[in-house]
Amino acid sequence: MKEFDALSEGYHAGFDDPLKALVGTSARDFLAPKAHLLFDEITRRFGESRSLGLRMLDFGCGSADFLIELIESGCDWELEGCDVSSGMLSEARRRHGAKLQRARIWHSDGEALPRQVYDIVTAVCVFHHIEPSAWRKNALQIFESLVGGGTFLLFEHNPLNPVTRWMVSRTEVDRNAHLLRPAIARTLLRDAGFKNISTCYFLFFPPRVKFLRPCERFLRRIPLGGQYLVVAQKN
Repeated sequence: MKEFDALSEGYHAGFDDPLKALVGTSARDFLAPKAHLLFDEITRRFGESRSLGLRMLDFGCGSADFLIELIESGCDWELEGCDVSSGMLSEARRRHGAKLQRARIWHSDGEALPRQVYDIVTAVCVFHHIEPSAWRKNALQIFESLVGGGTFLLFEHNPLNPVTRWMVSRTEVDRNAHLLRPAIARTLLRDAGFKNISTCYFLFFPPRVKFLRPCERFLRRIPLGGQYLVVAQKN
C-alpha cells in the first residue's frame, strides 16, 4: 500500500497527536491487551500456550511491533509476519534489529499465502485498511493457510464506540479506513468456512490506566469496547 510506504519511516501509529497520547503512551500500550487475549485464547484451546511448538503468522504485520510484543512476553512459537508494504517491513528491521531474529517477516503480494501451514493467524487492526471488495478474498486466503483445527484471531477497531471513531478520524494512516462492524466480521469469516466463531470486546478504559485493566475481563460481552476480537476455527 502506497500510503503505508509513505508513512513507514519512523512509523508511530498516530502518537504524534497529543490527544491520542493522552489515551496511551505508545502503540505498545494497545498491543499488550491483544497479546494477553491471544495467549488466553490459545491456552483455552491447547493448554499452556507460550511454549507450545505452534506456528503463527501475523497477517499485515506492518512494523512488526505485535511480533516483538509476543517475543518479549516469552512466546516460544515459530513466528512469522507478512505485509504488502515493503516500506513497513524495512522499518520493522530498522526498528527492532536483532530482536527480529526470533521471527521471519516477508513481503506479500496480496495474492497468495502458503497453504495449510499455520496453527494460528492474527490480523491486528488490518482489515479496515483493506478495500471491502477484497475482504472475502483475504479471509479465504487466511482460511486456506491454516492447518485443520487452526485458529484465526481478527482484532479490529469497534465502530460502535464513538471514541474509537473519533480517534480513527484523527489518524493519518486511517484516512481511508473502512471500519468493520463485529457482525460483518463474523459473517465474513462464516462465509469463508470458519466455525466456532466468538466475539469479545476490550479497551473499555484508556490503556495507560493500567490499574483498571483487570476489570476488562468482566466486560468482554458488552459491545462497546474500543476494539473487539473475533476468534474463528478451521475444522
